[in-house]
Amino acid sequence: MIVIRDAVLRRTIQDQLSEADGITTTTAADLPPGHELFPYPRPDMIVLDAADDRRNALGPIARAVPLVMLIDAADHTDIAMAREVGARGILTKSMPAVQFVSAVRLVAAGGDVRAPAVVARNHHRPQSRNAVPLSPREHDVLLLLADGRTNQEIAAALYLSPTTVKSHVSTILRKLGVNNRVQAAAWYGQPLAEQ
Repeated sequence: MIVIRDAVLRRTIQDQLSEADGITTTTAADLPPGHELFPYPRPDMIVLDAADDRRNALGPIARAVPLVMLIDAADHTDIAMAREVGARGILTKSMPAVQFVSAVRLVAAGGDVRAPAVVARNHHRPQSRNAVPLSPREHDVLLLLADGRTNQEIAAALYLSPTTVKSHVSTILRKLGVNNRVQAAAWYGQPLAEQ
């Protein structure tokens, strides 16, 4: 179920999902604020605009089915609200269609997905780290590595192959001058338990 009041965004998201194999959509665009969304048949997933004033009307159903929250940018308030309502996916509205559909499928399969911009917004690097010459993609990988993600989880979150992630991790360790993931996470300032 797509719960997006903005007609252009709603149509864009509906088109992206409807063109994907095995996905059917319905919308709750015409309901007034505060209206109970579910006399509708219970959906398998909800895609909700963080700006939609009906998000509080979802009630317990939002905790019973996977929820994807769309945000304009990596805004701290929207991210906090998305976590509070139990969103398993926090994605930006500008995410490319292929990545968006992949992220929706991952959430439907039980995963948690955060757009790279969302991950970056929730981690702040000290100025002294700017001297380390990491590429933007390496920085994205390091953010997730420091969050305790496995190579498979990083690959899923960033839409990369596990082999590519492994290569990025090796390069990051070399550039940081550390020997393992634990040391890289410690350098980043977020201790990571040895696995």
